[in-house]
Amino acid sequence: MTRNPDILFITEYIKNVLYFATVRQGRVLKSTNEAHYFCIDSQLIYENYYSDFGPLNLGCVYKYCKILNDKLKEYLNKQIIVHYTSINPTKKANSAFLLGCYGVLYLSLPPKDALKPLLVHGQNYRPFQDATQGESRYTISLLDCLQAIVKARDLGFFNFQDFNYEEYDRLDKIQGGDLNWIVPGKFLAFIGPVDYSVSLYHPPEMYISYFLENNVRIVIRLNKKLYDGNVFSSVGITHYDLFFPDGSCPPRHILMKFLQISEDADAAIAVHCKAGLGRTGSLIGCYLIKHYRMTAHEAIAWMRICRPGSVIGQQQEWLEDLEAWLLKQGNIYRKRMYDDINKIPTHEFGVYSIAERTHRQKPVVFNKSPSPPPPIQRQPRSEVSPPLRPQASKHKEEISLDRGVAVVPVSHVALETHPVAILLDPKDDIVLKQMYDSSKNTSGYNPMPTFRTSEGPVMKNVADAKNFLMRSSIYSEQKHKHLNSAITVTPQHSFRLSNLYNNRLGSSDVTKLTPSATATKYPAQAQGRRRLGRSPSPSPMRYATEQSRATNTLPPSSTTEKFLARDSKSALKEALSRLKLSGPRDSSIGAASLGARRDAPAARQAPSVRSDERPLATQGDMLNSIKCQRTRQSVKELLQSKAEFA
Repeated sequence: MTRNPDILFITEYIKNVLYFATVRQGRVLKSTNEAHYFCIDSQLIYENYYSDFGPLNLGCVYKYCKILNDKLKEYLNKQIIVHYTSINPTKKANSAFLLGCYGVLYLSLPPKDALKPLLVHGQNYRPFQDATQGESRYTISLLDCLQAIVKARDLGFFNFQDFNYEEYDRLDKIQGGDLNWIVPGKFLAFIGPVDYSVSLYHPPEMYISYFLENNVRIVIRLNKKLYDGNVFSSVGITHYDLFFPDGSCPPRHILMKFLQISEDADAAIAVHCKAGLGRTGSLIGCYLIKHYRMTAHEAIAWMRICRPGSVIGQQQEWLEDLEAWLLKQGNIYRKRMYDDINKIPTHEFGVYSIAERTHRQKPVVFNKSPSPPPPIQRQPRSEVSPPLRPQASKHKEEISLDRGVAVVPVSHVALETHPVAILLDPKDDIVLKQMYDSSKNTSGYNPMPTFRTSEGPVMKNVADAKNFLMRSSIYSEQKHKHLNSAITVTPQHSFRLSNLYNNRLGSSDVTKLTPSATATKYPAQAQGRRRLGRSPSPSPMRYATEQSRATNTLPPSSTTEKFLARDSKSALKEALSRLKLSGPRDSSIGAASLGARRDAPAARQAPSVRSDERPLATQGDMLNSIKCQRTRQSVKELLQSKAEFA
């Protein structure tokens, strides 16, 4: 092959088939009879937030592998294929990443071997940095990204033979909801919704249909409340609030709660913060390290490939420090749950799987449709009602028995064939076992199986059942209720209500109390005794006796009559002055009613530490504004292209 003078570096990736080259800035190579040149620098672009520039997302990896496969099919044995890129460090790193992904996915090369041809002659590649303003010391390397791709493939996180690129691209945009699957069927990261619809944010109602279709049954919010969580709860999606400040690392109790929710969940979980990048990526990364044995850099790399910009600043260092502890906790968890520390979960379908969606929407088809039941034939009426089918479930059944009806609960039923009519167990209330005596000869009647739960008396007829009911707990309870209704209680002292007080309360509120022989059985539990807990505001009658309660003496009847005869407003003021209260209390009367006085301190509000509530724009706000600017720019370009085409 003739060397083009604009090529600064070239290396062989597949012998005599595929090459990788770097060229001078801004130069374009034209294909020749010997070589076919192609470049993706202006085709597959990383949309950065600040100084971040990669790695390119999962959609770009899929498109590159498809482009390269098509070129290999078209030009194999005809021309050599050269993938060239600019000498620009960011473009060069992303192109090397894409070619390395093809090497590990389609050529089955280990990550180090996939990078080895690209590192000859002292070539180096700029590491990828997080989405913070300016240069950042938190970086991941090309090798980290390729190792993450290999682990994700082996775990079944994705499969390019079964990948819906259109769905990924649509959902990745702000207009489509800005959500990305990180772990198939487990974690979905998305931008935080708000209650009102603007150009940047979406209301929570927008996500409900997609969540329900994709088995998302839990939503975890990490930022402050910008929408009503009941929007999700009302449709059966559990909603959790695990707030911690924007740009910070998760506190220990938040981390433990998140892991507990994730481990207990049997459905997918949607996680969001303000932008769905920093806080969201930090917690999902902990789960990847603990349960999939990824390193901190591999977890960060995979999340950034799925959702660029995930894990920002010090959150990366926090994951690196926590890596050893999370790996140890993962081994303990697998030992306890599976008795095998090496049992790592795998997934049958990857993210954006076409086969999984088809399988989920596949209708249920019976091999043979069931035949319709025969028409019901009316049986002639007889003295005994036709037997009912016994049900082995906890519910009440109404059974006819010799013109008598008994309603009984059936529970803990065990099938046992026995020609007995009814078994009643006093321990389990009344348990029905059988309906009829097998000795009766009734037309159309067949002996029914007996259902036993425990030993009990056998009832052969209605008379036996009535005799048993007279001795059962049900009859005793009914008799007890009847006796209670006849018992009245008289207070230790009586009040003569004035006409004014009767008019105030109304005739329906005044109850006549009559003496009873049983009222003095427990003199310590008088009616005037206040129960513990919250009680309504004290009535005027109660204020009349409050002072006497404090001194354990009864007020003289003349004082009571005088108080009740006065105007209610003046009487209330007088009672309050005696109790040394400045106004009526809405809650229960405690120490203040006994003459104690305590001034409650003024309400103090702790200073807010939520960075989401600061007047200045937070990290999430700025990242979201950049997303909004991208969307507006893309829409403007689309309109311009349509106008030019028209």
